[in-house]
Amino acid sequence: NLNANSTGALNLGTGTVGGNLVASSNGGAITQAAGGLSVTGTTSANAGAAAITLTEAANNFTGAVAVSNSGANSVAIRDANDVVLAASTVGANLDVASGGHITQVATTGVLTVGGTSTFTVDTGTSKDVLLAGASNDLAGLVSINTVNGASLRDVGLKNTNASAVVPPLPSGLRNLDIQLSNAAVVLPSLSLSGNLNITSGAAVSQTGTLTITGTSTITATGSNVTLTDSANNFGGTATITGAGISLRDVGA
Repeated sequence: NLNANSTGALNLGTGTVGGNLVASSNGGAITQAAGGLSVTGTTSANAGAAAITLTEAANNFTGAVAVSNSGANSVAIRDANDVVLAASTVGANLDVASGGHITQVATTGVLTVGGTSTFTVDTGTSKDVLLAGASNDLAGLVSINTVNGASLRDVGLKNTNASAVVPPLPSGLRNLDIQLSNAAVVLPSLSLSGNLNITSGAAVSQTGTLTITGTSTITATGSNVTLTDSANNFGGTATITGAGISLRDVGA
């Protein structure tokens, strides 16, 4: 294990930690040197009112990663492989890039972000971004991206913030799970080879055609569900809960 503490800027250097890494700068920026960090256990970084920048391409955080800062300061993390996010609080923007899956610790891995949240899969193909397992509070816009030939398979997002919206989504998805417990859900054009799950705190509507090969489960308790695009095609069973339901299916 490595416990690294400072009273100002903290550079974690490069190397391998066989157990857990705990870094605390007491208000100084946390960075690293070229070459990357390899951590077998969990990683925890707390910068107080300063930024955290751990973006070397060779980083390999095997265990869950928790970050914490405050104020107008952002956090950027990069992992060459899968990254699992533990409970984290970010004052400004959160930027997570991974060569593999991006997930979070179920139930307890809540992400609280004051600014934007960007999740990017770089190079890896058929990867998942699954962030619907905890009650995240993401205040700014959420982006889910692919770069350098990467592709996504399953996407899940839970956001309890009242200003939440459905993020732009890459094409070619299999399953999609969107849970906006305190906001309306407006669905863009979607073509899924698997299942669609939507939970909304207000109305559910659409701006583009929905083509869903698998099942569709849409819950908007106490609010209306309006999915009336003339080209909608729900291939599997559609289970819809709402105060009023308007649905059109070209294949029905």
